[in-house]
Amino acid sequence: MAKYVLVFMGGRRPASEEEGQLVTAAWAEWFESLGDAVVDHGNPFGPSKTVGQNDMIQDGASGATGYAIIRADNFDGAVGYSRLCPHLQAEGTIEIYETFDVM
Repeated sequence: MAKYVLVFMGGRRPASEEEGQLVTAAWAEWFESLGDAVVDHGNPFGPSKTVGQNDMIQDGASGATGYAIIRADNFDGAVGYSRLCPHLQAEGTIEIYETFDVM
């Protein structure tokens, strides 16, 4: 099974504490439904910096808001898992990257 990094992009924050509890419950239910496919539940992202050549550093602005790592038989499987993610209900998108073992 391959590993896939799901990078959550954008999305709106819950408007109230009650909505936040519902969102948290939806995420927990989604992760539970993935079972052993979950490698790392991930976390939301805070502020970021971008580092480039010649020590160029600037505030990051990719729009990435969090990540998770899952296992799937193939890319289509990873896409299928992602289609059920609550992040999509918050008007966010998910970028999916297959990872490769190099060592």
